[in-house]
Amino acid sequence: MNDSMRIALLGAVLSAAPLLMGAAGLEAIPRTDMFSPLATSAVPSDVFAVIAKDSFVQSCAARKGNPAAYARANFSVEHGRLNDGTELFEAYPIGDNACIAGAVFVVARSSGGGAMRTALKTGGMLRVSPDGSAVDYGFSGCCEAARTRFRFDGSTFQTVAHDRVKVDSSGDTDEITAIKPDYVDVHFAPGTSSATLSGKTENGFEDIYRLVAGRGQTLSVSTAPSAGKAVRFEIEGSQPGPPLYSGDAARWSGKLPADGAYLVTVGIVDGSTEGAGPIPYTISFGIK
Repeated sequence: MNDSMRIALLGAVLSAAPLLMGAAGLEAIPRTDMFSPLATSAVPSDVFAVIAKDSFVQSCAARKGNPAAYARANFSVEHGRLNDGTELFEAYPIGDNACIAGAVFVVARSSGGGAMRTALKTGGMLRVSPDGSAVDYGFSGCCEAARTRFRFDGSTFQTVAHDRVKVDSSGDTDEITAIKPDYVDVHFAPGTSSATLSGKTENGFEDIYRLVAGRGQTLSVSTAPSAGKAVRFEIEGSQPGPPLYSGDAARWSGKLPADGAYLVTVGIVDGSTEGAGPIPYTISFGIK
């Protein structure tokens, strides 16, 4: 989770937004998009030349010779066109090449021709629409995906929003059944040093809170589940290493080792909610 942190200035506190839960079938993830497959022989050589400039691809190709030839041999390419005439070439790895697994490139060429350029590099399940909008789903496990929305600005795809979605793939479509933010910022009201929030958590789709504190301050976290169900929480800092705490105790308190942002993830104790839906709870934070 540390990779998803956006470190704020020390002492900053932002308003807490509610964790969003939805009903089944909020929206469906399309299983196809605007792209059509191209035979390798039909792919312009400039597409592979652009991909070969990527440092990641170059490192994978280091022992294989020419990076452009490596890209041609290891990426499958599909073609599409935006409403403004921009040509797009989506390249994704083929086979079981572990070095480039998950790397997806979108190479663009303007309607008037000109040089190819990398418009987007991502690592999830990408869906691009002719209007220039795009959504990337980075799945973790069977049911949760980090969702990133993009908008084409005439040159590249710019990020416009992030969130997390719960996905049900049991039917004919991939249905988004719940939506949560990347994390909820914990807000301490003026003149106070504690806050209590509520949420609902479940297996595979946990709640994440963020707060900013200083080295040497004491953080306390306590939880109170509803309906007799057991919840657990984990506390991670911005520095690499094991979590500060991970367990199912109702309360934890300890001194913080560094300035920065801390993430608190609330889940449910294994085996305590078999067959149950989301579990409501309250969580309290204190800083001294």
